[in-house]
This record gives sequence, C-alpha cells and structure tokens, in this order.
Amino acid sequence: MKLGKRDLKRDYWSRVLEREIIIEDIKNEYMEGKVCFLNMIKVSSPLAVDSPIGKVTIANNRYKYLIFAPKNQNWWLTIMFDNKNNLIESSFDITKENNFDDENNPYFIDMNLDICIPNGDKLYIMDKDELKEALDLNLITESEYNNAFVVAHKIIDIFRRKEKDFYKFIWSYYNKFNK
Repeated sequence: MKLGKRDLKRDYWSRVLEREIIIEDIKNEYMEGKVCFLNMIKVSSPLAVDSPIGKVTIANNRYKYLIFAPKNQNWWLTIMFDNKNNLIESSFDITKENNFDDENNPYFIDMNLDICIPNGDKLYIMDKDELKEALDLNLITESEYNNAFVVAHKIIDIFRRKEKDFYKFIWSYYNKFNK
C-alpha cells in the first residue's frame, strides 16, 4: 500500500484517450483554489467501481467531472456526471497534502478516507480500514490519522446544514462549463 497522488487534470489516467479541460481559479466562503471541468470525450473502456449503493460506472465516453481543489485544506472534491448530464455522485477525498507548486495542475496526496454521496442517497464515510492501514504502515502519523476524521466530520456537518446550497453551487458550475 502507498498513498496515491492525484492531479487536477487527471493526467495519470491513461483510460481517458481524448479530453476537454477547463480550469479556473475559485474563491468563495468555502474554499480558495482551483475548479476543473473534465469532459472525457473518449475513454478506452468504461470504469465501474464499488459504491455504497452497488456498482456504479464513473467513467465512460462523454462523462464529465467537476473537480474542486482547495488550497490550505485537507480535502478535494470530485463530482461525477454521466453522458446524459445526470449527477452520479460526489466524492470528497480526505488529503494529506494539497500541493499547488504547479498552479496549472495542482495535486493531492490521498489519505484513503473518502466521503461518498451517491445521487439521491445519503452520505457515507468510506475506506476507514485503508486509513488505519496507512497509519499501521507509518505512511501517516497518528495526528494525521485523527485529523482525517476531524476534516471528514466537518465536511459532513457542513453538508448536512447546507445540502441545498451544495447542490445549487455544483450545478451552477456544471452549467457554466457544460456548453
């Protein structure tokens, strides 16, 4: 096991053969950083993953992602849409580090703890066992382990209080970029 590194443009994702990317700076009451719109025009094969609601296809031709990369935070948000513009799910990665040395393509180090919100369903904390394994393997400190849960619970609290605002916010960005 190792902690994964994921960049904003998803350059590491060889499955995406043809893509359109739009990146903008963002600054609001929730974050300052970057927002990326990724249109997967053509993929080599669809990708289905295990989700709290069963197998879900999260990548295929004409699927789109909104990716929010905040500076000075320990989370990163990816919102996935299918080729019919339906929201699939929102996923918060809890991060060890968000690095903006490359302003055009920042990246994060994944702590292996996620908050998954399938469309029309409740919120789930996922991969607690992977976070514990990272601690046991000394890939993260006990302080980072504990902070991951603090960050996760803060996100959950804000989401529960502002769920309607959350969806209004992401749809406003999706509609702005998806023309």
